[in-house]
Amino acid sequence: MGFLATKLFWGGLLICWGIALIVEKVLQINIPFMRFVFAFILIYGGIYLITKNSNTRRVNVKTNVFNKSQYHSAEGKEYNVVFGSSMIDLSDISDFSEEYKVNTVFGSSEIYLSEDLNYDIKINTVFGETSLPNNKDINFGSNNYSFGSEAAEKISLELNTVFGESIVKVKEGNKEKPSDE
Repeated sequence: MGFLATKLFWGGLLICWGIALIVEKVLQINIPFMRFVFAFILIYGGIYLITKNSNTRRVNVKTNVFNKSQYHSAEGKEYNVVFGSSMIDLSDISDFSEEYKVNTVFGSSEIYLSEDLNYDIKINTVFGETSLPNNKDINFGSNNYSFGSEAAEKISLELNTVFGESIVKVKEGNKEKPSDE
């Protein structure tokens, strides 16, 4: 992991270790430093993953952390949902040249597709659930799914779900299509 090689990580770790040694000697408080190091690595890793490349992030990446949001395909090419829920409408895509991505981690995403467009969907699910319009649920592993009109140009879509839920729904015109039960 790249964050273990940063100056901030090692500097913060050495400062915390020094403070722990001073507190242990002066105040006679025993601090289990190895547990502290492990917790520090986990916290720092989480913050690093959420905020990495924040200065160079492309404009077409939308990130939702701890919120509820709605997005349309004109707003971005990549959507990240972390500890939140999002409704992502990809039924009116006009740019077929790029791949669209929806990443859901400890959250919930509803992705709306149009039956008039042709989607090639790559699905990766780890300890979560991805529900497809054909009433198939994927709980673990990778899968490919094609959907839509064969006459339309293919749109690449990647759905990554980790400890969360992604639900793919179909829109007919401006309405949601009822599922086949």
